[in-house]
Amino acid sequence: MGVYTHFSGKSGLIDAIVDSGFDALDAHAAQAWEHAEAGREGLVAVAEAYRAWALENPTQFQTMFAPGIAGYDPSDATRERMWDVFYAHRSRVASVLESADGDPAAWHQTAMAMWSCVHGHVAIELLRVSYATPEIARYEASDLGALIDAQIAAAKVAASR
Repeated sequence: MGVYTHFSGKSGLIDAIVDSGFDALDAHAAQAWEHAEAGREGLVAVAEAYRAWALENPTQFQTMFAPGIAGYDPSDATRERMWDVFYAHRSRVASVLESADGDPAAWHQTAMAMWSCVHGHVAIELLRVSYATPEIARYEASDLGALIDAQIAAAKVAASR
């Protein structure tokens, strides 16, 4: 009961778990971006950091991205924290596409597509860890660089229209 009182109830406790997860994920992504060369390599490094963090913190990752916990309603601050992490990603994508001054809707769409592809592959990889048959366990992890390349190519095609 003391834990719930300290965090103002169940939602406050879950907010603290989610917020600390987004803080850690954001820090991992920022560090990967700083240590990689700018451009495509930076986006791949961020994707790999995303994967590594998720695999090291699967329960927190699931709580952050599948908050279907009965009675949990994220606070406005927690919702904003999640979007802050996405907007940092979107800024990186815009800088790689050299479109930071271009159409915000275009690079927002590309950032959403990249995040979705990486997140989806990482989520499936986490499921594979939990539910893999011996045959499935032998599959290699997705090539996140190929996913990033495909999204950059798609963005360039869309920009040329």
